[in-house]
Amino acid sequence: MKAENFPIALLRVGSWQRVSRNEGDLVAKCYFAKRKLVWEFLEHGLKSKIEIQWSDILSLKTVIQEDKPGILEIELNQPPSFHHEIDPQPRKHTQWRMVSDFTGGQAPTFSP
Repeated sequence: MKAENFPIALLRVGSWQRVSRNEGDLVAKCYFAKRKLVWEFLEHGLKSKIEIQWSDILSLKTVIQEDKPGILEIELNQPPSFHHEIDPQPRKHTQWRMVSDFTGGQAPTFSP
């Protein structure tokens, strides 16, 4: 089963955020077989991603208002993992390396 991809306009974790400037540079992915959620974004020609295991999700909340973008709020019992793309090759699967929290510490500590 392939991942479901969803273009998104804004990814915010506390005060850290990424805004989509071009189609496809900010994408949410749902991997049903692997049971994880992923947000990928393109920055300076390389991809980065935030990965959440379904087992770490405590709650999901959606906020939907007419004529406004929808919001998905996720509460976790563990911080997500962070990854940067390494050695990109055309027509090859993306290779990733795990990195430290690139949200400036917002991911493990933020709550509304």
